[in-house]
Amino acid sequence: MRCHRCAEPPIGVCAFCGRAVCDACRKQMPFILTMYVGADQVPKAIVVADALWCATCKPQPEPIEMPELT
Repeated sequence: MRCHRCAEPPIGVCAFCGRAVCDACRKQMPFILTMYVGADQVPKAIVVADALWCATCKPQPEPIEMPELT
């Protein structure tokens, strides 16, 4: 496996899309592991602050509706 941008040995894979990323090409972005409803019906999220990101993929800022899965 090689970095998807420069073909150097990777240090890991993008948390969002799975592309291999080397140390020089890596970026960081918050990654939401899960969401749940807490006390008083307040939505809460468990987030990893500095997840490995390839900077090529574009994670969507809003949830995408998928009615075909119901």
